[in-house]
Amino acid sequence: MPLSQDVEQRGLWRDLSMLGAGVDWSAGPADLLRGRGIEEYARWLAWLLRVVRDPGHVLPLLGMDSPAAVQMCGAAPAEALPVGAWVLVRFPGKAFVAVRLGGEPALPHLIERAAVTGLPVWRARFNTRESFDALAQRIKAACSFLAQHRGWEAAGVAAYFALCAGADATGLASETDSA
Repeated sequence: MPLSQDVEQRGLWRDLSMLGAGVDWSAGPADLLRGRGIEEYARWLAWLLRVVRDPGHVLPLLGMDSPAAVQMCGAAPAEALPVGAWVLVRFPGKAFVAVRLGGEPALPHLIERAAVTGLPVWRARFNTRESFDALAQRIKAACSFLAQHRGWEAAGVAAYFALCAGADATGLASETDSA
């Protein structure tokens, strides 16, 4: 087994899987939005990305509209884990996406460990009102795909998340704010 595969399969993802072990994925996102804090949004977004799975839908959902990135990930299903206010997305054997929600500081150790695999590590950041609202709008637009391919329950939860995220985005700083 090549070193990059070994590190990916046994190191980083195993460690992160243990962190995510406390999340009950079986019932979907029930109660994940109860507090509607950034960590709850991270847990919910990880659930949604696991439901969507397909790189051709996951990457654009995160604002990454690169056809080359989608092609690179091929048919590798997205796996996602929440880590605090971050979501680490893995397309096994292809790439990682580190998604930062809110104003949480960078987690360089997480990104560095993902980079050790030799696979590309892309970053997505949603820390302003405009970026969070854009994420909510993309999720809202994905509801018809979810209803058709993953069921009405997933689409309903996505619509609810988009509504909450749109409302909560007003509490985030604007792109033009100096803070």
